[in-house]
Amino acid sequence: MKTEFFRCRCGDPRHQLIVNVEDEPGYQMVTAEIYLTREYGFFKRVLSAIRYVFWGRICDYGCFTEVIFHKEDADRLHAIADAVRKYADD
Repeated sequence: MKTEFFRCRCGDPRHQLIVNVEDEPGYQMVTAEIYLTREYGFFKRVLSAIRYVFWGRICDYGCFTEVIFHKEDADRLHAIADAVRKYADD
C-alpha cells in the first residue's frame, strides 16, 4: 500500500488529506481520509454529542474543511488520479 500525505499551504495540522493506494492483486482501491473539523463552543458540542447518541447523526450537511494544495503536489495528485482510473469499478 502506498500512502500520500498532503498538508495545506496554511500550515494548520487539521488541514490535511491522506490518500491510500492499495494495489494488491484482487484488492485494488484508492481511499482518501479527510479530517472533519468541528469549530463549535462547548454547549454546541454537547448538543451535537446528544444528537449523535440518540439519532445517529453528526450534523445535517457534514463537517468539512479544506486543503489548499502546493504546486509541488500536482505530480502526486496526477499519479493518484491515474490509480483511480486504473482501479475504479465501471
